Amino acid sequence: MSKKAIPVAGVVIIRNDEVLLVHDLEGSQNKLGRSGLPAGRVEKDETNEEAAARELLEETGLIAEKLKELPEKYVAELERKSGKKVLMSWIVYLGLKYSGKLKSSKESKPEWVKIDDLQNLHLRPNTENAINQALNNL
Repeated sequence: MSKKAIPVAGVVIIRNDEVLLVHDLEGSQNKLGRSGLPAGRVEKDETNEEAAARELLEETGLIAEKLKELPEKYVAELERKSGKKVLMSWIVYLGLKYSGKLKSSKESKPEWVKIDDLQNLHLRPNTENAINQALNNL
């Protein structure tokens, strides 16, 4: 019997030669030491785009004003702090317009990272693929 993937929506925001990533903190369910895009579960009665905008606000403090859905979808297993692996199906949006100031939450710390430095980070699955897809859709 195969596992059912949890629907997740995320956002890629590119600023000049940087991308916005979130680093997992103690309050996160994710295994610590990894970085990824602002993303999270799509809640009941919420569209994918609404979930992406909500997660961006919750994890970074930024307000999505214009999002563009990227064509490729991703599926990956994420490891939780508990050691449990969870299958996630990921829809990613390109944040074309946003406002606000970055702020951390109990779960994550947002940070602008130079795209050329991505290979030096321990990224969640498909993060770099989604960033490359966003770069090709700017």
